[in-house]
Amino acid sequence: MKVAILIQCHKNPGQINRLLKVMEHRDVEFFLHIDLKSTMEKDIAKRKDVHILPKRLRVKVAWGGYSQVEATLHLLRYAKGYGIYDFFWLISGQDFPLKPIEEALGFLEAHRQYNFVGLAKSSHYGIGHENNLDKRNTVYVPSWMVKRRSIPFILIKRLYIEITGGYNRTFPIFRRKNETGLDFYFGSSWNCLNREAVSWILDYLSNHKEYESFFQTLIMNSPFKERRMDILTYIDWSEGKNSPKTLTTEDFHDMTESGFYLARKLDEGIDRELIGLLENYIGEMQREHGGWKKENT
Repeated sequence: MKVAILIQCHKNPGQINRLLKVMEHRDVEFFLHIDLKSTMEKDIAKRKDVHILPKRLRVKVAWGGYSQVEATLHLLRYAKGYGIYDFFWLISGQDFPLKPIEEALGFLEAHRQYNFVGLAKSSHYGIGHENNLDKRNTVYVPSWMVKRRSIPFILIKRLYIEITGGYNRTFPIFRRKNETGLDFYFGSSWNCLNREAVSWILDYLSNHKEYESFFQTLIMNSPFKERRMDILTYIDWSEGKNSPKTLTTEDFHDMTESGFYLARKLDEGIDRELIGLLENYIGEMQREHGGWKKENT
């Protein structure tokens, strides 16, 4: 079984190189989308299994914008054109493994028919009524409100949301018409899709140029709806912010006992010790299983 690991990244090349080393395996290829604003390409490890997208396929990724979807699609299309892979696993440059890559590959081998896509509760999943996620589609929100995160713009966006009906409803005069006929779904960007689903998605997009509301909606309106499992990444949203908690050594036990295969998000500039702990933890697991690395790399 072959897996393409697709990495969106923009900083900390040393941390990314450690990620690439821990996940190295003969059945894995890495494809990196480096944010076009970043200059770290020269610092990424030069290996035959590591492929950096050319500049013409890289975009300036903005928080909360469509640019992240663009980067993901560039990664999918580039990797699919490069070779034949059974899974396309999208991760962040600030992810790090919680288990040996061999164990993750074994799990994917046993679940080839599934796609790992996280769903958040919204009108069509979990709660049956509109919430702040549905609001993203029911009303038009100018991109400048989303991209700018300073307090004045946050207040302007909050006022705009209230004028249009609040977070849990939209007044009819502001409601956008759904011309797609699709039910909308929401969730984490970090999915793992099998070859069949990726082919279906890319084919669908080539025939529906107007489509904008992405992977959760596609999967849940596709033939793969009943073959979905949750994402493979541990993420801590306990701080209640728009971004997940940056994990530290204090989170080590919760991470490693979670059952997930990756954790997000780590930052060597904030806690370098945690990455070393995980490297040692994974190395010990590999030694306990008779030298997986020696056999498979």
